[in-house]
Amino acid sequence: MTATVWDLIIVLETFLPGSLSMEHGLYILVMVASLYPLLRLHLHQQTEPHQPHETAWLKSILFLLARAFRSEDQAAEAWLDDGIAMEYAQDLCRDLDVLYEYLGLDSSDHTKSFFPKPPALLCTSRIDCVICPPGNGHRTLRRRTKVQTIRILDATFTWHNADLFIAQCPSCRADYYPDRVLYKGLDNSRCQKLECDANYLRVSKHGIWVHRKIAIAQEKALCRFHAGWSNFADWLNDTIGGKIRMTYRQTQRLYLEHFTRRLLVAHGKQNFASPANPSSRALAESICGEIGCDGGILASAMHHGCMDCTHRKRYRVDLINEGVELNEAIDNVAELAVEGEAEVCSSHICGTIYEQTTQNVPVDINLPPEYLVQPAQQEAPPDGQHRGYVRMAVMDGKTITHRVGNSHVIPNPNTDLLNRFVPSTNATSPCITIGMVGSVKNIFSFGISVA
Repeated sequence: MTATVWDLIIVLETFLPGSLSMEHGLYILVMVASLYPLLRLHLHQQTEPHQPHETAWLKSILFLLARAFRSEDQAAEAWLDDGIAMEYAQDLCRDLDVLYEYLGLDSSDHTKSFFPKPPALLCTSRIDCVICPPGNGHRTLRRRTKVQTIRILDATFTWHNADLFIAQCPSCRADYYPDRVLYKGLDNSRCQKLECDANYLRVSKHGIWVHRKIAIAQEKALCRFHAGWSNFADWLNDTIGGKIRMTYRQTQRLYLEHFTRRLLVAHGKQNFASPANPSSRALAESICGEIGCDGGILASAMHHGCMDCTHRKRYRVDLINEGVELNEAIDNVAELAVEGEAEVCSSHICGTIYEQTTQNVPVDINLPPEYLVQPAQQEAPPDGQHRGYVRMAVMDGKTITHRVGNSHVIPNPNTDLLNRFVPSTNATSPCITIGMVGSVKNIFSFGISVA
């Protein structure tokens, strides 16, 4: 028989003090519902002969109930004294089996049935229009359309139905979504401003929204496991299961929406505006145009250097001051020879590379002169000025070709370039900064990490 509201009122009046706060009373009810597995073990143990009336299971239940009445998670003024808390806990513990049967909590799924989870509700966090001038009247928001049913992937990696509400300003007709604001620009074109603190991000126009913690999980998967959009989508679908599947395009959009907001916050560009509902490429181009100046480098990163991220740039004079002995052959690279492989040595004087195998057979290999041109040494900037930075991107010679890979000097250019040019920088550090180099197409495929 299903318990009614009257049954709940009788339980509250019988077992809980009337001066208890509502939050504390609900907390105790949740605690009572969660103790059913321990009560079942207690009752099952008593079916055997010569068992005590108060088993260890029942003592544990009494301890947990007393702690719930004296929970430190609640406000101090709502606490009960230890003696009073123990009295109420003993009353509950004495009639706990009858209470479970009375409220219909004697099933294995008691917590879910007693406290069903309501549908999620998504709406804007704004209460006034941010597009209209402050002195303009009628800035309160109205409901634009009827409620829309959408699908969300919440922070627990579970799909749910949710209700979406869209607000609108009656003066400027700006539409307020949970993750963005659409409004009319100066040229009467539709523009949008992103809500950088939104909990849910829209990844599909067909009503698919994803919690921000899923985007953070994707970010960590990229940094720790080098997982791309497709790999993360496959892992997510295999983990969650069910009929609803996250597509590659949706995980790509999730990554783009998440990192767009991170970059805007890091650069202090929260007022960034772009065309309304842009494609992934259009949004990336807009971000590049907004913060792409000087490679999108954070000003604070110019003065920072530690062992967890990129080091400060050091010039020749810095190395000399540190006691490093530098000779004139600054173009030589020291590395150990591997048996069976060729040793490639460069000569800056004659402009010819000599390849000498382990059998001491010299072979002349001529290269274009521009390959051997050494860059000029930069002078150290004055004290107090920016010391500069090094732009660097990891490449494997496959997606991004290198001109040295087109030469016959390197027999296996892809593998050799991968072994020679992959840096040892800790890319997972929270303080590393990588500039936006390359084309807009590869901005978010390289990854942009901000402080």
